[in-house]
Amino acid sequence: MKRPAAIALALILAAALLAPAADFWETKKFTAWSDKEVERMLRNSPWAQRVDLALRGMGGGPGRGGPGGGFPGGEGGEGPGMGGPGRGPVGEGGIGYESPPTIPVYLRWMSALPVKQAVARMRFGAEAGASQEATQYLSRQEPAYVIAVEGVPVKGLGASFEELKERAQLRIKGREPIAPANVQGRQMKGLAEVYFFFPKEAQGGHDITLEDKEVEFLLKLRLGDVRRKFPLKKMVYNGKLEL
Repeated sequence: MKRPAAIALALILAAALLAPAADFWETKKFTAWSDKEVERMLRNSPWAQRVDLALRGMGGGPGRGGPGGGFPGGEGGEGPGMGGPGRGPVGEGGIGYESPPTIPVYLRWMSALPVKQAVARMRFGAEAGASQEATQYLSRQEPAYVIAVEGVPVKGLGASFEELKERAQLRIKGREPIAPANVQGRQMKGLAEVYFFFPKEAQGGHDITLEDKEVEFLLKLRLGDVRRKFPLKKMVYNGKLEL
């Protein structure tokens, strides 16, 4: 009589061992996230993904370039909200004729709560939970979906902000592509961080839900396409779809 119970217990233990470990954002309050966890949220999470962009026609590297791309005020400047996370080391690619060098470009849903929490944690450290400015930033209801494209060489954009509005889309199966209503950006050391503001239904866009299953971001540049699909079921945070 004890054998079935023992087998059941063994199966439960085996399932527990095989189950994937919960991600840090599911088990820890954002104020306790480490610097590495903040970086992961901003660069390698359901809300942030890397795209390797080939530097064709760029002279072998990002360089500083000209002002280009419609950036006001030269280097620096502020993005939406509390500002983006800034730029890390530039990646390297092959140098052969058939493999032009590449640079990592990061796509990030800046309007998603876990990303906003990572930005607040990065800026205010352990005081993020007590900062009034951080509290206002985190509690603000975003009127649009904001996607940041970080790391494109400025001279590789090949377009002004107004022109970039025509080159970016959110694509959802069974719906018309959504164009950004606004584009902003800043640059540091010749690399751009561009913010695309996609309208929700109230502004003529679409309120994305889990029923949409997947959203693809597409940006057409002279260097090539920057695109990434985001599975929506992975972007649930605290029981809510966060975009």
